[in-house]
Amino acid sequence: MYLPPNDSEFRAFCDKRHLKSIRRSKFKEILITRLLPQLPKNSLVQVEMLDSKHNANIQIADWIAGAISWHLEKKPLGKACFDILRHNILKEGKELFKGSWQDNHKNKEPNQFD
Repeated sequence: MYLPPNDSEFRAFCDKRHLKSIRRSKFKEILITRLLPQLPKNSLVQVEMLDSKHNANIQIADWIAGAISWHLEKKPLGKACFDILRHNILKEGKELFKGSWQDNHKNKEPNQFD
């Protein structure tokens, strides 16, 4: 995720349909806890859970997240999708959760992220 580094308000919109084995309230708590240290002091963080079945913007975000996942998992079309996305980011920002994919997948196949 990217955001302007000086904003004091941050709103996250998540697809409530795809949480597995975690309650929405716990997911929100974890997300806010991880976001606050990355944001300016006294920032406001709001997390809204939406249904992608009824929200086109959340569907688009799902597609983008899926394409990035394909790239990180080295699946077919992953590199092509990532190249398209990489060249269409409009502004610089601060990457949140940098390295978390690798941290969460350390025990998977060796050299998976080379």
